[in-house]
Amino acid sequence: MANGKHTIELPVSIEKIWTYISDIDNWAATVPGYEEHEIVNEKQSTWAIKGDIGILKKTAKLKVDIKEWVEPRKVAFHFRSLSEDFVGKGHYEADVIDNNHTRITGYLEIEPVSTKGPLATMQKTVLKKFVPKTTKDITTAVANQIKTV
Repeated sequence: MANGKHTIELPVSIEKIWTYISDIDNWAATVPGYEEHEIVNEKQSTWAIKGDIGILKKTAKLKVDIKEWVEPRKVAFHFRSLSEDFVGKGHYEADVIDNNHTRITGYLEIEPVSTKGPLATMQKTVLKKFVPKTTKDITTAVANQIKTV
């Protein structure tokens, strides 16, 4: 399993971060390669994301399930590709520094479904580089959006 974690301090209140992060429509488009998403219900959505992992370029369709809403601190989710290639989970978590400063942490974990054979080995190797960078990119994009709201 490949994972990444990235933390950024923002000059905003935790309430402002919660207002932004508690609405999937706000942050879905910050995911690198985002093409579209559809809200199924308050805890479920489907996403289309164009992946560019080295020589492999394809659009992944994902089912995203919100597993936890902990106001004003955390949104946790699980996801899986509809083609059953990979599964993953992640979260955004906010911690108060003071009334006008908050630390936001993004976490992402992705694992190929197939864990044996040469293709699985290649996927794991690629994901070990891809996931930390993607986590940093997503967390930075979310933070930049929050600052402008």
